[in-house]
Amino acid sequence: AQTDVAAAPDAALSLDAAAAPSDAAVNDTGASPLNALFAHIGGKLVSVNASTGALTEIGATGQNYIVLAWDDGAKVVRVILDTYSPVGGGATPKLGTMNLCTGAVTPGPAIKVGNDQVRRAEGLARDPSTGKFHITVGRSGSGAATEFITESNGTIDVATGTVTVLGNHNTHQDDGDNLAFVGSTLHLLDVATGTNQGTVYTIDEMTGAATKLVDTGPKVLRLAPDPTRNVVFVAYGEINATARGIATLNLTNGSFAKLGPDLPNGTYGGGQFTGLLSVPAPSCP
Repeated sequence: AQTDVAAAPDAALSLDAAAAPSDAAVNDTGASPLNALFAHIGGKLVSVNASTGALTEIGATGQNYIVLAWDDGAKVVRVILDTYSPVGGGATPKLGTMNLCTGAVTPGPAIKVGNDQVRRAEGLARDPSTGKFHITVGRSGSGAATEFITESNGTIDVATGTVTVLGNHNTHQDDGDNLAFVGSTLHLLDVATGTNQGTVYTIDEMTGAATKLVDTGPKVLRLAPDPTRNVVFVAYGEINATARGIATLNLTNGSFAKLGPDLPNGTYGGGQFTGLLSVPAPSCP
């Protein structure tokens, strides 16, 4: 169950939003390449300049909403396609993979608990310590009041789509909009539907229980920890899809620092960011 005791941020990452990320080819030690940053907005995969927040369009994905997660074992981007089942319609969420050079997606297995395909699936993240993938899913109801809520979290076999539910997270909307590992700790972002008010929780990987970490305030929609820069990138946007952009988040106090100016209103079809991902830079032709 959720408690209101704030957990300390993982020591493996420095989470000071005031520290501006560099877009140079190597990190400050000169030893390892820096990750590349990608986002999904308005049905498009875009690359993100990690210093300025500027977007460069890569290609259409054929998806309004898509969930992005890096599989460091298989060196592939895992995605959740058809994230939300239509109100009153059949279940749709399924796994897939994405080509970061083109934005093309390849569908995979349906996401199931037992023999039943889930109604909703929103968060997906790989544990860097164990290689297990964690997911948030919604199974109850098919009406408008429930169709966007993912109330449970668990692990998923990415080869078969089979979910093992750990528990229901008691968060402010009981909704797992986004999952991300910051260091070795699993974090869940719950964004209120009517206000975009966000809160970050840590998740117990054995029980699925949530512990409140910090309120982010309105706007923060997606998390993308970047261990090569020691920051947590976020995608943000107002409830009406204005004031959209990329920032870094301070997980101690919930403040965020914008990388650059907001996107002009109406660009990318006036859509919100639905995915954000920091990964090793792909080699594209």
